[in-house]
Amino acid sequence: TASVVVIDPKGDDFDQPEMFDIDIDLANPEGSWGFDLYGGAQTAEEAADRLASALLPPEVSGDKAYFIDASKNALYQALAAFHAAYRKYPSIRSLLGILTGDERVIQSLRDKLASSGKLGEHEHLLASREHQRRRRDDPAASLIERLGLLDRPSLVKLLDEKRHKFSMGEISQPIRVRIALPEALYPEAARILARLAVAQFVQVAAS
Repeated sequence: TASVVVIDPKGDDFDQPEMFDIDIDLANPEGSWGFDLYGGAQTAEEAADRLASALLPPEVSGDKAYFIDASKNALYQALAAFHAAYRKYPSIRSLLGILTGDERVIQSLRDKLASSGKLGEHEHLLASREHQRRRRDDPAASLIERLGLLDRPSLVKLLDEKRHKFSMGEISQPIRVRIALPEALYPEAARILARLAVAQFVQVAAS
């Protein structure tokens, strides 16, 4: 009658598939379920908050706190504009394209917003991000570097390409989930995904 989400940091402590309804394995993307990077977030603000909590330092003060807030705003601007255009959240590479100012990605996003009559409503988000990007101290620089750690073929397959993805919102009904994130394989990426899974779990459980 309960749900359980197990994070397996070595990849073999809980390697008993019959125990789980869903098995997500970083070391075996072919035979694994996918993982929803955004955890089934209902709004762009919620999605940005969850992802930022995994990518950015949790405890900072002074000027660094201001910089972290600006980073979260940059992430929100990218997610909100993309979601308004496509009614879904971006893949890792699409998100990186928006944050880095990839002309093809940005133009495609503008065209999609324009065709749906939403460009006027969301153009300020793209303009604000462009202004940030041209600054010497672009607040999204740390986000871009951290997201780049997830832009690996196996991770892209797990996070973007899988047809069946586990979303943390599914723990509202009895379900048993194993998330194997062997740190030896992708040390930094495994830690980011572990923090992301915990942040999503806490937010879903709290709501």
